[in-house]
Amino acid sequence: MGKFATGVTVASTRVGENTWGMTANAVMSLSLDPPLALLAVSRDSQSYAKFKAGACFALNILSSQQEEISNRFACSGPKDFTGLEVTSAKTGAPILLHCLGWVDCHLKETLTGGDHDMFVGEIVAGEIGGGSPLVFYEGKYHQLSV
Repeated sequence: MGKFATGVTVASTRVGENTWGMTANAVMSLSLDPPLALLAVSRDSQSYAKFKAGACFALNILSSQQEEISNRFACSGPKDFTGLEVTSAKTGAPILLHCLGWVDCHLKETLTGGDHDMFVGEIVAGEIGGGSPLVFYEGKYHQLSV
């Protein structure tokens, strides 16, 4: 699957007063009616329990200028938003400013697929920004000219 180029997101959630994020490229638009998005999370990852308990998530679609943010949320350990410009919409999940776009989702359903669970979220808010996407291909970041 390394030959399949993907966009890069930071998936984020909120559990009470605590926020959490992880870099994710196993995401997709699932349905237009109703508007649904899918986020796949490994059941043995640090992030799994956070997203399960949060019952919501935002997908922050990163621009080519946000490689550092992707790296920050890709490594193990605490994943907070200190020092980043963040807002929220309907669910309270953290939304990164200056992204290509974002969707805010209420967790609607959880499906099992191998060692991952797929969190299906109903999109309740979203916004489109501008710029070029951050792309992941063959284990490296790339930029797509648009």
